[in-house]
Amino acid sequence: MNKIIHLLCLLEGCDRRKMDDRKELVKVLNRAAYRSNMTILKTSWAEFKPQGLSIILLLAESHIAIHTWPELEKVDLEIVSCAANSNPLDGLKEITSYLKPKRIKKKIINFI
Repeated sequence: MNKIIHLLCLLEGCDRRKMDDRKELVKVLNRAAYRSNMTILKTSWAEFKPQGLSIILLLAESHIAIHTWPELEKVDLEIVSCAANSNPLDGLKEITSYLKPKRIKKKIINFI
C-alpha cells in the first residue's frame, strides 16, 4: 500500500503581483508537481475580481491546490500525494522560491 502525505501550508507576506499572475503561477505549480515526482492529469483555475486566484492540479497521485489573496499577501496551499516515490516538500520549495513568503506555516499529515 502506498503512503499518503497531506501537506497544508499558509504562506504569508507573499509578492502580491506574483500571486495574481495566473499564467506564471500555473507554470510554477507544474514545476512543483514535476519536482515532487507527480503526474499532472488536468489543470483548472478561477480568477476573481478585483484580484485572487484558485488553481487546482489534478494529479495521478492526488492534487495540488492553491488559493491566493493578494490584498492580504496570503496563500493557502495544499499538496496531497499517495505515491511512495513523491515528495511534496520538493514542490513546496519550488512554490516558495517563486512567491517569496515572509512566513510559512505548515502541517504535514502522514496517513498509512
